[in-house]
This record gives sequence, structure tokens and C-alpha cells, in this order.
Amino acid sequence: MIEEFATISQDAELCGGSHDIDDVHDQLCTQPIRIGRQAWVAAGAFVGPGVEIGEGAVIGARGVTMKSLDPWKVYAGNPARYIRARSRFDRSVLADK
Repeated sequence: MIEEFATISQDAELCGGSHDIDDVHDQLCTQPIRIGRQAWVAAGAFVGPGVEIGEGAVIGARGVTMKSLDPWKVYAGNPARYIRARSRFDRSVLADK
């Protein structure tokens, strides 16, 4: 699910599936991804199965996350690591203009 005012930049990959590597049949396993309101998945970032990007959170360019990210925080790298807090704002006020 991609929530209101979220941004998914070019070449970002949201991958909701993987395979059970311990199953002889290599069974497909899927989990939904949630991109929170006002969050940003930057260019070339990878978001794995079952991950929730919290409201206002940022995964930086080429970042990789297989774990959920806390709201209003900035993450970068592979694996993604916390960088700093992000200022809170409300983009919906701009939509009214």
C-alpha cells in the first residue's frame, strides 16, 4: 500500500516476494509492503518483503532495507542505517491551494 503524499522515485524497487530457500520446491513467499503517508523511497532504493516505511520516513538513494523504518527518520546505505530525524510537516495543506 502506498499512502497519501508518499513519493517513490525512479528506479526504486518494492519487492514483496521471495522464496523459501529451505523448501525443496523453492516455494514463493509474499508479504505486503506499506509506504506511509509523506514517506519517500529515493532513487534506486530497495524495499524488501513485509517492510513498512513509517509516515514521513526516508530511505535514501540506493539504500536497501529488509526491516521496517520508523516514522519521520532518515535512513541510508546497504543495509540502511539511521542517519537523523526528519522535520515533521503536512503536505496536505499544499493540496488545498
